[in-house]
Amino acid sequence: PWTVQVNPVPNLGDPRTLVWIVQGAGISVANALTPDVWRHVAIVQQGKAAQLYVDGSLLGGGNNAGVPPFEPPGILIGKRADGHFLQGLLDEVALFKQKLTPDQILAHSQAPIVPGAGAPGLIS
Repeated sequence: PWTVQVNPVPNLGDPRTLVWIVQGAGISVANALTPDVWRHVAIVQQGKAAQLYVDGSLLGGGNNAGVPPFEPPGILIGKRADGHFLQGLLDEVALFKQKLTPDQILAHSQAPIVPGAGAPGLIS
């Protein structure tokens, strides 16, 4: 399974760490998300290499085991398989079947995603 996680902090106003977890291996970006501010988060996984973007800027990356084939329970958005729910809001969640370029990620961070030529490989 794979997970996008926003780690809790002791003080409500502190910036949060963004973590991309694939098969138990995590890639973290500290202080990536400020509470109560909408952010565009994009994660690019190609093979074993991953990149984490916030608001169109590459903030971190690394290697992990690679994304396994989809297995039950499938894709969970806003909830982990162990029952923990996101305490926040999500908007405009999109999945692509191909790697987006940094320019495409920046463009999507600045405007809504519209199916068609501007969003090649859009699944959902």
